[in-house]
Amino acid sequence: MKEIWKKHKKLIVIAVVAVVVVAFFFNPFKGSGNSDLMVQTTVLAKQDLSKTVEVTGLVESADSMKVTSSLAAYEMQTINVKAGDKVEAGQVLGTVDVEDLLLDVQKAEASLNINDQTTGLNLNSTQQEYEDFKADLENNMNSSINNAQTNVDNALTTLNDAKKAYNEALEDMDQGENETIKKAQKAVDNARKAYRDASDAYDSYNPDALESLINSRIEALTLECTDPSTGKVSLAICPSYNSELIKIQSQGASSGSSESSLKSASDSAYDAYKEAKDALADAVKAADKQLESYLDAVDKAQTAYDNAEKNLTIAKRNAQQQLKTYEDSLTKTQLSASDPSRQIELQKLKKQLNEAEITAPISGTVTAVNVEVGDKASGVLFVIENADALKINTAIKEYDLMSVQNGMKAIISADAIPNEKYNGKVSFIAPAAKKAADGSTKSGSSSVEFESEIDVTDTKTDLRIGMNAKVNIIVEEKKGALAVPYDAVITDVDGTSYIYVAQQDGNKYTAKKVIVTIGMETDFLLEVISDELQEGDIVITSPQGVSEGATVLLG
Repeated sequence: MKEIWKKHKKLIVIAVVAVVVVAFFFNPFKGSGNSDLMVQTTVLAKQDLSKTVEVTGLVESADSMKVTSSLAAYEMQTINVKAGDKVEAGQVLGTVDVEDLLLDVQKAEASLNINDQTTGLNLNSTQQEYEDFKADLENNMNSSINNAQTNVDNALTTLNDAKKAYNEALEDMDQGENETIKKAQKAVDNARKAYRDASDAYDSYNPDALESLINSRIEALTLECTDPSTGKVSLAICPSYNSELIKIQSQGASSGSSESSLKSASDSAYDAYKEAKDALADAVKAADKQLESYLDAVDKAQTAYDNAEKNLTIAKRNAQQQLKTYEDSLTKTQLSASDPSRQIELQKLKKQLNEAEITAPISGTVTAVNVEVGDKASGVLFVIENADALKINTAIKEYDLMSVQNGMKAIISADAIPNEKYNGKVSFIAPAAKKAADGSTKSGSSSVEFESEIDVTDTKTDLRIGMNAKVNIIVEEKKGALAVPYDAVITDVDGTSYIYVAQQDGNKYTAKKVIVTIGMETDFLLEVISDELQEGDIVITSPQGVSEGATVLLG
């Protein structure tokens, strides 16, 4: 704003000078002998200059505390202060009725004691269960695993037995050592021989052949019924041996050497041979079926063994899971035993019990008492403020923000205390502009402001909390500067600035043009710098119409 005003002022001065020049040439009094110009002047002197930013705000305490209580659910029993009272830090402001709280403390203590005992018992029991189960596992005494292992061992024995039986039967089959088949094959061979002998006897009929046939049949019957282990006829093998022997002998006796007898003997031998072959086929089928049953027993035994192995694996896994369950249960019980929450809650209640007396956190003046006896001790109960440590809560506009910094000096005044000024300093500037009601930043150069605080640095003042105050923040200052009013300085179109100094010449004063450099600017004064200036010079402050060497009259 000042730069803009300066530029405008320069244009105005130039315009005024132009008007004066025109007026000089067209002045009807020119040449009348009365050309002296009356001017306003000031004596040039060194001054302390300062540039300020002015703000307004409210006087507040720099050290203010709102007193609350943690016993919001309980009633106030006493109120010991009133607004305006001065208090010291630690002074009792009031007390809370804590009779019910005392009962809560006793109840919490009893509950904690019972919980400690119960938790201790649970911990011992859980610890023992875990250790016992773990010891059983480590010493191979877990019943589930042992039973499963026994089943595996039994299943393996059964499997091995089944495989052995199958392999032996298969080997006997492969090597022709199956006793039933061997016996049936031998019977076939004997029957075949008997049939051939009978057929040959019939074909070449003679008595001797019949006798040979009878002997051959007796020999075949004897061979069939002989026990290989003893070499003797066994009635256990052929219970009908004797009757069959008599039958063969009687056939030979009754038949004699007739041709019909030989034919009958040949037919009987053939039937016996056929029956022997059928018996052999049946023996082979029976042996194959027996082999299949052995193989089926192996398959079943293998399945049983595989299942037993799986069950053993499951039993071991279940045991480990059970051990983990015991371990987790033990950990939870240990955590529960070491859980400090109940103890903390009890300590919290005891702390609240100790807070039944509400004390002043700072020394100062009680400025508000917001509670009465019987009210709940909730919200802000008391407000204590230090009236000797004050600050001005204000705001700096956006266009002044860059020139203001923390720590800058300030001059404070109040309409309620005329002719009094107090010292202060900038202590806080908000990093962001004030927010609108919806939380957005206000826009517009006239409304954007940054909350700020000015500390009152004087220890003794008449300022009171809540007063309206005016603050001039000194953003620049200079000691012992030669300064003149704005109107005393003329700036040409080329930017050259100068002033006129009234120099005494006998009984009159003449105007001397002095070119100056502009230094610091304030709201009303400009610092002028020139080697031609010194304190005591008479500076013309109304230079309109003045020129170099002109005679002037001092107003």
